[in-house]
Amino acid sequence: KGLALAQLSYAQLHNAGVQAHQAGDAPEAERWFSEAIRRQREAAVSWVARGISRSQQGKDQLAADDFRQAAALYEQQGETARASQLRDAAASLTKAPAKGPGGNGMGSQLLGAAAGVIQLLGPLAMLALTTLGL
Repeated sequence: KGLALAQLSYAQLHNAGVQAHQAGDAPEAERWFSEAIRRQREAAVSWVARGISRSQQGKDQLAADDFRQAAALYEQQGETARASQLRDAAASLTKAPAKGPGGNGMGSQLLGAAAGVIQLLGPLAMLALTTLGL
C-alpha cells in the first residue's frame, strides 16, 4: 500500500483489489480494481471484479455497466458464454426490486443482490476474485 501506484503492475493492482475484497472492504476493492482497469482497460476480469465490489455496495447501475463492459471484452475474445452470463448479471441488477412488507427492504436487498450476482456469475466470479500470477 505504501508504494506509488505508478510502480505497481496491473497484476499487483488487481491483486490488491482481491485482497481488499477478501478482507470485506468493498470500497477499497473497488478503488484497486479501478486502478487496475486504468492500467489495462482490456482486462475483462478486472471489470468483473469491480462490478462485484460495486454490487456489494449497492451501486447496481455502475456494477451493471462494468458487467456490460466485461461482456463486450469477452465477446471480442470469442468467449460468448461468459459474455452472455455477464449480460444476464447486468440485467438482474437493473430490474426494479420488489418491496416486501415493512421497512424499505434496502439492507436485505443489498445483501441479496450482491449474493445473487456472485451466484449468477459462479466460476467467473471466482476467477475475477482470484489473485493473478505476477
